[in-house]
Amino acid sequence: MRRTWVYFVACAVVYDLVWIWQAVLLPLRVPRHWGAAGTPDRFGSRTEALAQSALLGLGLLGLFIVLGWAVTQAPLERLPVRALQGWSRPERRGLRRSLMEDLWALGAVTVLAAAVREVVMLPDLRSASSGLAVLALLLLWLVVLGAWCVGAYRSRYARPVTPPARRRDTNAARPPR
Repeated sequence: MRRTWVYFVACAVVYDLVWIWQAVLLPLRVPRHWGAAGTPDRFGSRTEALAQSALLGLGLLGLFIVLGWAVTQAPLERLPVRALQGWSRPERRGLRRSLMEDLWALGAVTVLAAAVREVVMLPDLRSASSGLAVLALLLLWLVVLGAWCVGAYRSRYARPVTPPARRRDTNAARPPR
């Protein structure tokens, strides 16, 4: 069994380290919004920026922990998987484990993307280039998320293949008795 929750915890630790790094390096006055021209049009305090960053991290952690709890507690009939009746076969009983592995992996990628966003925004708070980098990061995260979901849908959660019933050919020559 893969232990994808370890990657989730590792990415949460990375996010915490980035938050500490921000607490040390952020100036007292931080741009909080950029206009269309790429110039800051709203400024906030370091405390505001750190609080927003902490709330983002805690929100993501809370979201994935609650989703993990829901997957372990929900009746199998309520889980959104195609052809759920095929999962009751003995060789396919790992539905909850598969869902949890995917949830932790997607959570790890999401928390890591949030940490990278914080790192990208920090060095150059006065230019629009950091905003473009954040948009590129968001696009990359959406592509990874979409590819993961499509791959899981097509392979991991695909309808179980049932062999066709063997039909008995009544017209075949019977061996002599």
